[in-house]
Amino acid sequence: MEWWNEKYGFFGDFYHLGDHSLYGYNTNNRMSFDQRTQIEVKWIISFLNPKQGSSFLDCPCGSGRHSIALANNGYKVTGVDINSKMISYKLDYQDFKENNPVFLIMDMRELKFPDQSFDYVINMFISFGFFADDIDNQKVASEFYRVLKPNGKLFLHLDLNYDNVINTKFSDQQNVSRVCKYNGENKILEIYEEYVSDTKRLKGSWRLFNGESEEKEYSLRIYDNDKEFIPLFKNVGFKEVYLIDPITGKSINSDSVDTILIAKK
Repeated sequence: MEWWNEKYGFFGDFYHLGDHSLYGYNTNNRMSFDQRTQIEVKWIISFLNPKQGSSFLDCPCGSGRHSIALANNGYKVTGVDINSKMISYKLDYQDFKENNPVFLIMDMRELKFPDQSFDYVINMFISFGFFADDIDNQKVASEFYRVLKPNGKLFLHLDLNYDNVINTKFSDQQNVSRVCKYNGENKILEIYEEYVSDTKRLKGSWRLFNGESEEKEYSLRIYDNDKEFIPLFKNVGFKEVYLIDPITGKSINSDSVDTILIAKK
């Protein structure tokens, strides 16, 4: 069974509790769940500068945290995810304002929308490279291109940088214990990750424990920034593709922790 399959259980209660780490994903710059959401949405608005009322596709949307924050900023948002359990967590957010987002269950390799449906597509918090077959990952990029309007933009956020991964800096940032609190539960999260050069994948596991422990594994395709990542999106039709360090607002370098890819149709 694929690690991202709802029945496997990585995404769902297990992930949602682990995602509520009090330290965030980068323990060198600790941020809570809500703080991360607000900062990441500020990145989206800052780098895209969308007009009020612009349409967004949040894919995959997970718990809907970015979808709801964008809707509350005046945008029309549709969130899609293959995992019904993750979408159900949208009920955690009771601060909907005028523009309630729409949430749908959908596979990002085959989006059920007409061509040219959205002004922007966002893919947040390392939600690209899930699939074992590179062809499937390319299908995702192709679908993003297809559903964007002319001159529309894709905003893709990775909580890693390829150079950090292959130089093991990323693992040094990740392999630490975190305290997680959600809905009255307190757990300790341990994350272990390693880059496997033969498969070009980041192989990892999450372990949640406080009394009984539960462990889930995952695997992500990691793309060389210049040789693979940028060409992948250009090959499906995007005419402008560039990488940004969201902290500095400049092109990424070997010291960058996060990566933002912006691709214009």
